[in-house]
Amino acid sequence: MLKGYGETVIGLGVTCGPAIGGGLFKLGGFMTVFGGVGALIVMSTVLTWFLLPRDSKYILQYAIFTRV
Repeated sequence: MLKGYGETVIGLGVTCGPAIGGGLFKLGGFMTVFGGVGALIVMSTVLTWFLLPRDSKYILQYAIFTRV
């Protein structure tokens, strides 16, 4: 079921993304489009950082790669 939700969101993004990007481009050019996408990336990163649970077993298993 979760995969279905993911595919739905991806499909909506592929369908609506060009129209939204075109509208933002008409409003303010490339800087508006890139600023909007940048804001979405930052917001997504912050939400992911705080909302996803941390798995300490996974962190300990791959901790060797942080000491390079």
